[in-house]
Order: sequence, then structure tokens, then C-alpha cells
Amino acid sequence: MLRKLSVVILGIAVIFLVTASSHAFRDDIVAAWTMNEGSGDVIHDVSGNGNDATLSGGVEWSDGKSGKALSFDGSSGYIEIPFGESMKLINQGGFTLAAWIMTPDANANDMAVFQQLDSNGTGRTWLEVVGSEIKSYLGGGDTLSGIRMEAEKWYHIAVVVTEGGGTDTVQIYVNGISEGAESARGMEDSEGSFLIGRYKGQSGFWHGIIDDMVLIKKALSEDELEDLMTNGIMGIKAVKPEGKLAVNWGNIKSRVAS
Repeated sequence: MLRKLSVVILGIAVIFLVTASSHAFRDDIVAAWTMNEGSGDVIHDVSGNGNDATLSGGVEWSDGKSGKALSFDGSSGYIEIPFGESMKLINQGGFTLAAWIMTPDANANDMAVFQQLDSNGTGRTWLEVVGSEIKSYLGGGDTLSGIRMEAEKWYHIAVVVTEGGGTDTVQIYVNGISEGAESARGMEDSEGSFLIGRYKGQSGFWHGIIDDMVLIKKALSEDELEDLMTNGIMGIKAVKPEGKLAVNWGNIKSRVAS
């Protein structure tokens, strides 16, 4: 009897530990595009917030880092996402933009990954590659990673913004590791729509593949970025703490009964 009681106590402790730590930012996802549709001209926002995106120009479906993804031709292809209240992240607290990216270009230059347009404020280039270097131009200035992309190599990139009142900090993570120095930036609000794979003008078209892009209303920690990179968007969304609790409790009861 004592052994069974110990198993129950241990099981309950494990449940609470796993529940507390599993995908702590799951409910902070405000927009997520897995790009797994494989056909059509719309990519659906799997967050449930309705931030669907429309393909334009030279964008084709291809194999990605995980499942399907979108391949951009570098001359006309891009994706547009209308502005929505759920995507109003600047000056609302910390936030994170993350995605898997790859280019076949050994000398990639002036290519946008994620851009906001001007409307009721100044839109910015949240993530780009200039001179093969991964960087951000949020807050009106460069945040450099010091990491230069190699051709045909996948990179998991995250731009993490930590709210600081008048001045925020911007840090770039490459494959889950903080790279380059963080920068201090004053953020300007904007309600402009968003572009994946193009600058504001008809320039800076991405050449390569983009997969699993997500916006999160939280400045993710390294552990959380590792979780996202390892499990992917659907892996984060699929495991709910209450579901995990039920499964584990059922396993515990079966073990005790035996």
C-alpha cells in the first residue's frame, strides 16, 4: 500500500512539473503559418486568429524544413498579410518573430524575410539578409547577428524584442543561440500590413525557402526558443496541459492498480 501511495505522489508531482513547463508560450501565439497546405494561393494562420496570408507572384510550394513550405523566386514572389489587432505587437509588451529560412545564394544580399508597411506609423524590416548577414531593422536601426548565411543551409531565426518602456531591446537568435549584440531601440507603432519575402517597394525579393513562421506576444527565452525549434508550431499547439494531465493520470492509475 505504501509503495502504491508513493507512486501516486510521485506521479502527481511529475504531472505538475510537466504541466507547468510544457510549451509555456503556447497561448501567446498570435499568428502562425506552417505553410503545409501544399497547394492554392492562401496560407492559413493556424493560431485561430484569422491572420491568413495571400501568395503573389513567383511563389511555389516545395518541401520545407518540416513538411511543406514556400519557395520564392527572388524577383516577384511574396506573401501579404493584412494588419489585424492580434498582430499589433509593437509597444504592447515583448514579442518574438521566428521562422526557418534557406537560400541557394552564396552571396545573398538585400533580401527581406518579414516587412511591415507604413500606416499610421512607420513600418520596419523586422528580419532581412544583407551581405549574407542575418539582421533586423526594427526601431529604425540595425541589429546585427554577425552570422552570414551559407547556401542551401537551413537556419532557425528569431528576432526577440523585450519591452523596456521608452527603449526596447532587440536580440537575434540563430539556431536557438543569441548572436551579435542586442540593440536598444525606440519602437514606432504602425498598423501597416505585413509582407513575407519583400521590402516596402518592389525590391528585396527573397530567393529561397521560408517555413514555419510564427509571431508570439512574448519575448521568448533560450529554453522556449529551443522548444519551438525542436517541436515546431504544431507540436507546440498540439500538447495542451489539461490533455497531458489526463493521459498521465490514466497511466498512473493503471500502474497503481497493477
